[in-house]
Amino acid sequence: MLRHFLQFASLLQACLLAANLQAGQPTTYVRFQHGDTVAYGLLRDDQVTQLDGDLFGQWKETYQRFDLTQVKLLTPTRPTQVLALAGNYRSHLQSAEIPPKFQIVQPFFKSPSCLIADGESIVLPKDSQDVHFEAELVIVIGKTCRKVSEDQAMEYIFGITAGNDVSERIWQNDQQHKDVQWWRAKGADTCGPVGPVIVSGIDYGNLKIQMKVNGQVVQEDSTASLIHGIPKAVSYISQYVTLHPGDLIFTGTPGETSALKAGDICEVVLEGVGTLRNPVVAESKAVAHSEVGAAKFKFVQEAGMSLDLLLGDRRVLRFVNQPRDGSSPEAHYLTFKPFHQIFDPSTGTQLIASGSHPNTKEFLFPHHRGLFFGFNRIKYGNKSADIWH
Repeated sequence: MLRHFLQFASLLQACLLAANLQAGQPTTYVRFQHGDTVAYGLLRDDQVTQLDGDLFGQWKETYQRFDLTQVKLLTPTRPTQVLALAGNYRSHLQSAEIPPKFQIVQPFFKSPSCLIADGESIVLPKDSQDVHFEAELVIVIGKTCRKVSEDQAMEYIFGITAGNDVSERIWQNDQQHKDVQWWRAKGADTCGPVGPVIVSGIDYGNLKIQMKVNGQVVQEDSTASLIHGIPKAVSYISQYVTLHPGDLIFTGTPGETSALKAGDICEVVLEGVGTLRNPVVAESKAVAHSEVGAAKFKFVQEAGMSLDLLLGDRRVLRFVNQPRDGSSPEAHYLTFKPFHQIFDPSTGTQLIASGSHPNTKEFLFPHHRGLFFGFNRIKYGNKSADIWH
């Protein structure tokens, strides 16, 4: 009886979530840590429901639930790439007197290692002189995105979060001391607060965005004031850079910015998302930020058809049980044993396609025939061997 009740409850939850998505109601996701476990979860009424699977692929709810106070919220994703847009608000252009070249989209890269989560400290480097805040809406990419049109771009966006594009203006703009690139001005450690949640199913064309420093509003505008809208930005970047699930795009900051000092509290308030709050500390007072505990491997069975090996919340390997096909010697060979689908654990990107791929012979390899990773390509009996097993 209990088993049937739990199955019914799980089905009911899935139906409610599907109904919310169909109705266009926002859904809130978090990436969190509880003990040594790092996972994604659904946030409802200050309660986190842990998810199994790939947030940007297939996942299901588990029976693991935690009060928000019981978990540590992490950066919303572990992106392979972080991009940002320069000069993308009219109010920022007017205050900073940026030249007309910003009439076209102007992306730049931030280092993924600069990201910190809600509550973690923005560290002022010892040799910094003029570190500024920048409140921004941040796009979260949902699937691999390459050369998409503006009309297609929205299909590749998973959701949004809040961000603070912390910037050292001397390294960025000073005529005598600026770097050739903005690699440290905007990419130094802790220069990328982001979070605390991802929200999908929200209309982000006209959201209020604020920056508060020590409780005082110092920036305020609407995303309706973006010079280059979100679809245009995603489309433009994708013409030159392939975007992957979990990648982030900071969309620009409004109005004027000013210098931060140790002891300040920065709060990015984004309508529909919430508040991203980070204290500011001097480097001498800083404590290294990290995600406590190592990610663990675990197996997740999917409807009897496949078995996923996860590292933390990222899929690494999938075993697919395929019926043996006796229609031809080649078909028999290809279905002789279970197959690997290989995933990049840092992004969840699939590296070897499934049996339905049109180039099956090129991309699909049976068990113990070797992986595409160079360090696994060893020979045994003049054949490639898979040292993972």
